[in-house]
Amino acid sequence: MDAERTPSAWSGPALALGIATVGWNFGLGLTHIVLPLYAAHIGLDPLRIGTVLGVPVLLQLLLGLYGGAAADHWGGRNILMQAALTLALGGVACIFARDFWSLLAAQLFLTYSRGVFWPASQAIAAALPGERAVNLGRLNTLMSLGQISGTALAGVLVLGFGYGGTFGVFAGIATVALLAAACLPKVARAAGHGAALGAHFGPLFRRRAIWFALLTSFLCAQPVSLAQSFFPILLRDLGFGEGAIGPLMALRPLGAAAATLLLARALGSRAGLPLAVGAGITLAALLYAAPLGAWLPTTSALIALIGVASGMLLLYYQLIVANAAPPQARGSALAIGGMGWGLSHLTGPFFIGVIAQQLGLPAAIQCWAGFTLLLALALLPAYRWARADAVAAP
Repeated sequence: MDAERTPSAWSGPALALGIATVGWNFGLGLTHIVLPLYAAHIGLDPLRIGTVLGVPVLLQLLLGLYGGAAADHWGGRNILMQAALTLALGGVACIFARDFWSLLAAQLFLTYSRGVFWPASQAIAAALPGERAVNLGRLNTLMSLGQISGTALAGVLVLGFGYGGTFGVFAGIATVALLAAACLPKVARAAGHGAALGAHFGPLFRRRAIWFALLTSFLCAQPVSLAQSFFPILLRDLGFGEGAIGPLMALRPLGAAAATLLLARALGSRAGLPLAVGAGITLAALLYAAPLGAWLPTTSALIALIGVASGMLLLYYQLIVANAAPPQARGSALAIGGMGWGLSHLTGPFFIGVIAQQLGLPAAIQCWAGFTLLLALALLPAYRWARADAVAAP
């Protein structure tokens, strides 16, 4: 049986999805490093940097819901192509951004892409043949590999080509992702896909498991929100050069990739909840320790462990959603659960920017670490509340 399943794992739709995922996430990882550094480079203060990175997420919250509903209604392939196209356009727009307003405008393209990519790609992966936990784990690993490449090369590209050239490379890789997404076959839609756009949201919002997944996704997105906003600036303030910041930040998705590869089946079992709670508590402790030192080995280990903890939480919330929703509503369910990511990207950069204006960036990140700890401890009562509704969760 294993021999029969192995060829299908990396052929046809799975291969096209893999290439599109790696390419899209390469661009995403690049922006995590380059965009906040570029905002600081053109002279924006911490509050405006937080605004540029956080305010567009208000739109991303709605776009995430649209992306999930559209994936159910028109198919994940079409929405994945839109995500890659707008990512490429965002890279081009960043080349010409010279001030707060033009950079904010460029962020709108990136915001649309981020809003619709996640539910579309996750819905496609959840529908692939084979064990769902393994398929979603493989998708997350490819996401991490793409982000590792983007973040690791970000500083090198900036040093070699400048910010404009780096954004040009970013747009080119996003175009490769667009071509790969176009190679995905058009899949015949199952019964229930003919419902009106957004028709699945009402029943899904009444499922407690979906709300529990939303809380978990909000928690797991905290390191990503920091990685694409103030963490590169923190590393710079700690004394790391631009050439070192990229490789250091690449350790976060590397840790996430290791977690999803090694712990996929465990997170899909009854051990998932204690593993998720432990990961959340560990994540809070690591974020608190992040500003305390600038020794390369300890900083490297800390960032890698942050990735492990967030990767565990990511796969856990995806499995909750995928198991709680019927196939014809899976894109919408993943979009609702993924709203936690959008809320994190909105609140994290904005409030950290506000606190940093008063107390400094290290203290602001440590304050947010305390909030992260409260979220992790809230998972236990939230899980009991969700189970009381008799909705399946791993």
